[in-house]
Amino acid sequence: MSWLNIDIHGQRWNQLFSIPYELTLRTTGDGIRMFANPVREIEKLRKNSHTEKAGTLSDGKEITIKTSDELFDITAEFEIGTAKKAGIKIGKLEAAYHVEAKQLGDRIENLEKAKGMKSCAVLEPVDGKITIRVLVDRPMMEIIGNNGRVVVTRGKPNMNDHHVKKISAFAEGGEARLLKFEVHELNSIWKK
Repeated sequence: MSWLNIDIHGQRWNQLFSIPYELTLRTTGDGIRMFANPVREIEKLRKNSHTEKAGTLSDGKEITIKTSDELFDITAEFEIGTAKKAGIKIGKLEAAYHVEAKQLGDRIENLEKAKGMKSCAVLEPVDGKITIRVLVDRPMMEIIGNNGRVVVTRGKPNMNDHHVKKISAFAEGGEARLLKFEVHELNSIWKK
């Protein structure tokens, strides 16, 4: 687990633990690299699971899963194609791969609220594909690229804006193929 110092808007605290990760060493085209994947025990928190079929994404053509929850484990795999950006929209939050910059990161609708929170990591496609996994908690979200090659953690601009009505896979500036799309709603680990 990492100790995170991120800006949590509207709260008197700004530090928390990340989701627990399992670290492994793998041989890549760039040599031996460390990968970080969320521990398997997170799967025990899943309460409702939704999947959508593969399909083509483009400007204005998204694939959407309806939900009404606040904690998620989301996975999408994209074949990038001609798209300039492909990713996942979670309410007002976004986890996206920016093709020209080769960066995995985030975006929100109102950047003024998120000053100092924008973050990204360099990520190369593997055989023209990108996998994005997003774990959404109340104060933050963690974006995992290509099965643990990179991890980006960011605070959410409004911790009190919990319930998400839909989660969408999207592409902009061209076409991308969505190969896999899973949304798992999660139970909290805290007993009420």
